[in-house]
Amino acid sequence: MVQSAARSRGRPPAAERAPERSRAELTQAAAELVAEQGFEAASVQQICARAGLSKGTFYWNFDSKDELFLALVEERVERPIREAIALLGSATAGQDMAQESNRALLDALRRDRNAVLLDDEYWLRAVRDPVIRRRYARRQRDLRAALADALESRRRQLGAPPFRIAPEHLAIGYLSLVSGIARSRLVDPDGIPDELFAEFLGITFAGLVATAEAGN
Repeated sequence: MVQSAARSRGRPPAAERAPERSRAELTQAAAELVAEQGFEAASVQQICARAGLSKGTFYWNFDSKDELFLALVEERVERPIREAIALLGSATAGQDMAQESNRALLDALRRDRNAVLLDDEYWLRAVRDPVIRRRYARRQRDLRAALADALESRRRQLGAPPFRIAPEHLAIGYLSLVSGIARSRLVDPDGIPDELFAEFLGITFAGLVATAEAGN
């Protein structure tokens, strides 16, 4: 018996596929479509068609396209950043975190080019929609707070005196640097040196330590 392509809302048959596989295929399809044509143009129907799944499967995994998009941002944009932040906060004094951070950024960009486009789409929606803007700003503040804590831990680990710039403000600068380099590499990968992020991190952190020590 041939099943309809659009099953009614609800859980798909257990024999159809593992739930985690369906979710992964839907998020991959959505990431591709959003990168290709933007969030608004990528419909649930298109996402299901790209994934080869029914709308019933979609709505079993996600309540809406918005929920799917947030899951994408969490998984592909925020998670790699949080992993890098955790690495910074737990690093030993002997580790070269400029090089480690540079490697993490390059690995993330090579592994998932669409993550930059997803982040851009989220930012654009936040600019235009006050509700999404508040949610976006809250998530950005959380990321900055986590990075500020990690930078402060790193400073103490190195035995440096307190910096003249607040850790929260330093986090804003570093996250902006990551964002700018990622976007530049997206359109001109050959024009952006692989070591650029490490060079800027090394120079700025050394400058922060030097000015802090000079002030004591």
